[in-house]
Amino acid sequence: MAGAAVASILTLARYAQGLETYYRRYAAPGFDPNDLGLTVALSIPLALYLAARDRGFARWFYRAAVALAVAAVLLSASRTALIVTFCGFSFVLFTWRGTDRAQRVWSVILFGFLMSGMLYLAPSSSRQRLSTLPTEAAGGILHNRTQIWKAGVKALRARPLVGVGAGAFPEAVRPRLGTPALAGHRYVAHNAYLSVLVECGLTGFGLFALWLGVLAVYAWIMKPPERALWGVVLAAWAVGVTTLSWEHRKVGWLLAGLIMTEWARSFRRDQERV
Repeated sequence: MAGAAVASILTLARYAQGLETYYRRYAAPGFDPNDLGLTVALSIPLALYLAARDRGFARWFYRAAVALAVAAVLLSASRTALIVTFCGFSFVLFTWRGTDRAQRVWSVILFGFLMSGMLYLAPSSSRQRLSTLPTEAAGGILHNRTQIWKAGVKALRARPLVGVGAGAFPEAVRPRLGTPALAGHRYVAHNAYLSVLVECGLTGFGLFALWLGVLAVYAWIMKPPERALWGVVLAAWAVGVTTLSWEHRKVGWLLAGLIMTEWARSFRRDQERV
């Protein structure tokens, strides 16, 4: 969460300096706007959980981290990150009865900041891009992603069981898509599930799905509010990687490690009570 706060501050600094990452889209140095947006969006339920758990000055730091993450998502103009942000705020609904009045009020205020940013506060270019979300989701090409997905499905049919090989998705779709116009670029799946399926086949995808299922079980058997926290985080990640090739990104594996660690700690506490 602290790392996401730093990245959000750097994104705001680049916006203040007029340094665009892409055309009228902003991200911290070294980040792609989509990757930046998803990374900071995943920190929102973590910050809300810490704000609900702790007392004193620390709560203000966590609430500020949520506001910074929301601002960074809006400046990144990432539609996927916006959806994940809404998923992150669902943590408030699952823990509403267990939190005090102050935390409820501030959760509503922070969510109001998100809505105000979408409608009024964010730069007009960001608001215009984010406003295309319903159209793109209903029948758009998702910035040419659907074309890449179709090529990936065709490549899978040639080697359905073992796949084309780890990291070989760009080469597998090259005969159908050609070479990207921008020098040094290559076609990636823009979907973690499809990327694993094409590169590792049904065998590898089955193991990947089993891993996700185990994490879901771990989250489910935790006690509230940890169950709500890690359930929301896992669901938000699962939604976010539908448009990004994040199967190899450290953020996802870090969250998986945190889920397993929290489950082990909960299990250990139960054993100590016995």
